[in-house]
Amino acid sequence: MIGVVPTDKLTLTESARWPSVPISSVFTSIEQGWSPQCEQKGIASESSWAVIKTTAIQPLRFVADENKKLPKMLDPRPHLCLLAGDILITRAGPRNRVGISCLVTGNHPCLMLCDKAYRLRCNSAVITPEFLVLALNAPQFIDALEQLKTGISDSGVNLTQQRFGDLPLSVPSLEEQRRIVSALDERLSELDAAVTSLDRAERKIVRYRAAVLAAACSGNLITSGTPSGSWENTSLAVMKSFSLYGPRFPSEKYAESGPYVVRTTDVNSSGRINVASAPRLALSASEIQKYRLERKDLLFTRTGSIGTLAVFDDDADAIPGAYMIQYRLKEPSCAKFIELVFRAPIGQRRLLDGSAGIGRLNLNAPTIESVAFKLPPAKDRQLILAEVDRHFSRADALEDSIAQAKRRAQRLRNAILTAAFQGRLVPQDPKDEPASVLLDRIRAQAAAAEAATPMRRRGRPPGSSKATSHTAVSETVSGPKRRGRPPGRAMAATSRSADEGNQAPKRRGRPPGSKNRPKS
Repeated sequence: MIGVVPTDKLTLTESARWPSVPISSVFTSIEQGWSPQCEQKGIASESSWAVIKTTAIQPLRFVADENKKLPKMLDPRPHLCLLAGDILITRAGPRNRVGISCLVTGNHPCLMLCDKAYRLRCNSAVITPEFLVLALNAPQFIDALEQLKTGISDSGVNLTQQRFGDLPLSVPSLEEQRRIVSALDERLSELDAAVTSLDRAERKIVRYRAAVLAAACSGNLITSGTPSGSWENTSLAVMKSFSLYGPRFPSEKYAESGPYVVRTTDVNSSGRINVASAPRLALSASEIQKYRLERKDLLFTRTGSIGTLAVFDDDADAIPGAYMIQYRLKEPSCAKFIELVFRAPIGQRRLLDGSAGIGRLNLNAPTIESVAFKLPPAKDRQLILAEVDRHFSRADALEDSIAQAKRRAQRLRNAILTAAFQGRLVPQDPKDEPASVLLDRIRAQAAAAEAATPMRRRGRPPGSSKATSHTAVSETVSGPKRRGRPPGRAMAATSRSADEGNQAPKRRGRPPGSKNRPKS
């Protein structure tokens, strides 16, 4: 449950006709969920228990299929099930994924909230969930949330309940809220339809790339003439000169100069390596010589983004990171074709099927080297690579056009939301409840909640004061179990002390009379 909101934080803004209140005053509860160790593969059915991933929470969109199955040996927690009207907001993770919010529009009786998200439930007398989730996605609110995130790096930040709950929110009357939601639904639905068509086009391009890769690895991409020779059955186990798991170095080794460390995050899904984003290490000449990447070396990610690989093709001094596997080939000219093999659908499937682990999947060198494939002669490889480049260049141009259209759509969406929550999207109705009345109601509810919350006293809990009579002592001895000496032993010690009068208490250590005698 949320804490009590001080009534002095509830004010009427001078710049708008809406009262400004801490956001915690408009919902009845906020809680985070549970993140047990779940099964990684497969999506839970409607009848099996599951925990959502944070990727289920997208801006203004809940994706129920983004979940992990709960293992059968774990008991579900029904109180964490998601219901219609719940607002979800991510609270931990990479900076660009914290503060994302959406509305759950249906009941999901077997789908539970994860630990890295908050669930808000609205006070229906003050605000509608549809209005609140739209407000949370308005640019001005997103900018405010950005200032509240804490963490030592962008890869892992947090949004605390206290910081979030203190954020000011301008709240119009319920009637105006409904008009704003209706107007936004009309405008944003047209925009959403356009973005959906762009998403479909992007998925088609992904399928197009996969088809090109499949044809390239089977010899069906070369249409001009016949292949120049037979294709050879081989594998990386045969073709490698050596392989190496990326080394791990302590944090004090990282420096402003030295070779770059290529991490999994420096390799994108298209196989491009961004060396400039990689950190650097202060290494000795022998360490650099041992781990240095050379042109045409293959790099596979072995955990996290399984199936991502790239050919290193840079003059910069660099070494593989701890979650990378490096391959140097006997014939470096084959590297680009081998990259195509493992990026093709069948190669990706073999890598994913061969990964193992509980919680976080891992890939190892024997699995990679067990993948058999056909290697064409050098002349055919050159033709195939040229054809792949031609097809992918067309796909790149289409993706750039789609990306530009999506950016324009996002700018338009932001402009509409900004206008809505500045009170400029719909006209005010004189029949609406005055802002002062709404503010008084929120104040009254806050005051009632404050009065109903018992004051916490410092010191001993009620009823735990020291006993002052024989009766009180008896009740304490026979009461709840205490830390320290068991009650029976304590009473026996008291009885013995009474019988023995002023006898000195028993000491720890050497028995009486056994101390060393002085030398004669």
